[in-house]
Amino acid sequence: MKTMRAVWGVAKADFLERVRRFSFVAFCALAVFFTFWFVPRPSGFTALVIDPGVFLQGSDPSWIPMSAAMCGGMLLDLFGFAYLFNSIQRDRESGVLSLLRASPTKRAAYLFGKLISDTLLLLCLLVAILAGSFVIMEIRFPGRFLAPWDFFSPFLSVVPGLVFVSAFALLLECAPLFRQRSGLSIALFLCLSVSILSLASMDINPYRLISIFDAGGYLWMRDSISAAAFAVTGQPLRQISIFTNSHVGGANLKPLAFHGLVPSAPYLTDKLALLAASVLIVLLASRLLPKTEKATSLKLAPVSSRAKAPSRPKIPALRFGLFSSELRKVLGPQTAFWRVCAAGLWVACWFSPIAAVRSSLLTLTFAWLIPVFSRMGCLEYRSGMADVLRIVPGAAVRQASACWRAGAAVSLAAALPALVRLLCLADGAGFLSALIFAVFVPSMALFFGEYTGSNRPFEILLLVLCFLALNAPSLLIADRFSASSLLRMGVMILLTAAMLLLSLGRRRAGQRASRA
Repeated sequence: MKTMRAVWGVAKADFLERVRRFSFVAFCALAVFFTFWFVPRPSGFTALVIDPGVFLQGSDPSWIPMSAAMCGGMLLDLFGFAYLFNSIQRDRESGVLSLLRASPTKRAAYLFGKLISDTLLLLCLLVAILAGSFVIMEIRFPGRFLAPWDFFSPFLSVVPGLVFVSAFALLLECAPLFRQRSGLSIALFLCLSVSILSLASMDINPYRLISIFDAGGYLWMRDSISAAAFAVTGQPLRQISIFTNSHVGGANLKPLAFHGLVPSAPYLTDKLALLAASVLIVLLASRLLPKTEKATSLKLAPVSSRAKAPSRPKIPALRFGLFSSELRKVLGPQTAFWRVCAAGLWVACWFSPIAAVRSSLLTLTFAWLIPVFSRMGCLEYRSGMADVLRIVPGAAVRQASACWRAGAAVSLAAALPALVRLLCLADGAGFLSALIFAVFVPSMALFFGEYTGSNRPFEILLLVLCFLALNAPSLLIADRFSASSLLRMGVMILLTAAMLLLSLGRRRAGQRASRA
């Protein structure tokens, strides 16, 4: 009983503390926003496409919960992981972890409490998606209600995956390798790869292991959709796509309705196995969590008996080699493993088929560079350097400008293979769109780092953009000049300029306020 009370105490305290943060409210709002985007459409870029030459797309209210659960579960697994990661580190920095270790609370009880708290946070986001789906269904199909099982069952298949994602995030935080500075990037990239694997497995008969660790429940929903389609046409399903373009063709298109998840003992067993795996992962994490923290010692410099007169602070980096200093600062902390992988992706962009570069390689390169860009703007506030910069006239603005130029240099260098090859192919639309995106990324990093003081919002937003680009490559590299592509590029140019100017303006305003 004492252990259960300890688990619940940790879970309750952690959940209440995190649910009161603005970031949680922002993520709930973002979840509702994406729900409106999950609505299937008859044509164009849409969230869910099922045999567009055979069925009417989005013609029945049952499409909305099925699409929202499939897409929302996928995004929650991927971006929920990014949201949950580093929760133990926050407890370590705030001193909560030291207090818990001084108490009778064991490591396993602490981590199981964190598991419950993290799962509840993701469940709240899932409820936001569910509520948004209900509202959209009422707006688009007024008066057409679904049976409770038809509406809720697709979301139920996502719940075990949320538990697994929470456990997996705790494991990586406790593992020594991922406690390093580049651990977040490796974890995010790994989670991204797992999600891509789950999506790719929708068109094949997966191995049992893939079915067990299908955190988003995609395979169960795929088979349920296939059963509904077979009941209408008597033919096997040929296409299920997520986040792609729907080109409706042919005559006599048939309506398609779903009746929730098809009850399946194997899939139910797989979900129970996933829950059991989550418990084992947390037990493993409790073994990896250090029993004690290394004490941090402060070495005080000897005080001279002859005090010197106060002088104007000198910051050499502000006058000499500021750009190179910022470049070393963003690239310095990365591990050798990270550098080798980044070099491999860069070389692959030179020699791989241009179609592969357009569809995935350039996007994966930017996803791998997340830890580089995420340090922009917020590092000064974390280290306390922002207060020092305000002392020197113009230093804060010059440092922010140099930080942006360093980030832009890294971004342009990463995109250089694609830019050169697209230019040689006389692909003006692809070249211009890739160039704009390469400049857009450091502006977004500096903006969110400056205004939030945290790297997490930028990491998640860039991950969202990379995920969308993997499913719709034209969002990153335009296929041709068109009204939509020109509008998209124009909006990104305006956002790039606005975010850069707002970031520099905030630095300038902060320096004026400090002098006043």
